[in-house]
Amino acid sequence: MKGHKDENEFVRRRAVEALGRIGHESAIPHLTKALKDKNEFVRRRAVEALGMIGRESAIPHLTKALKDKDESVRESAAEALGMIGHESAIPHLTKALKDKDESVRESAAEALGWIGHESAIPHLTKALKDKNEFVRRSAARALGWIGHESAIPHLTKALKDENEFVRRRAAEALGKISHESAIPHLTKALKDKR
Repeated sequence: MKGHKDENEFVRRRAVEALGRIGHESAIPHLTKALKDKNEFVRRRAVEALGMIGRESAIPHLTKALKDKDESVRESAAEALGMIGHESAIPHLTKALKDKDESVRESAAEALGWIGHESAIPHLTKALKDKNEFVRRSAARALGWIGHESAIPHLTKALKDENEFVRRRAAEALGKISHESAIPHLTKALKDKR
């Protein structure tokens, strides 16, 4: 398990990848040390490995990684937290919805959907107004996965989004929620040019 301390960043990267594939909980302390590596690729692979192992004990380390200086590490940390799927990550992921990088915001929205807890709904409905279309799309999808009726008014507004892919995701989400109050809005969406 000393491979993550090798002088060569490629060796360290492969070591953390291998630890993730093995997937044993005993690798977690070594992977958390790799989160402090000077190389962002090693840190990103360590985050991904922690997500693959999927233990709650990794959550505090992954929430710290949401503050990494490299956006790809933050993005991977959000994805890993979503894969673990524990509700304790929700407050950290909702903060990540305000990250300066759109890929981090997008991953945070997806992760909140994977966790599927209703407490994320107010944050995801705000993300439906994000300036980035991919974030809006992910927020709509996540609201569909959560499947709570309180998202319906926000998703019906998203049916009028300027981006057709956001409108599609909103329609899909309303279908997943499957409540009759969405019917009038979806019938109007039948007239969408796309």
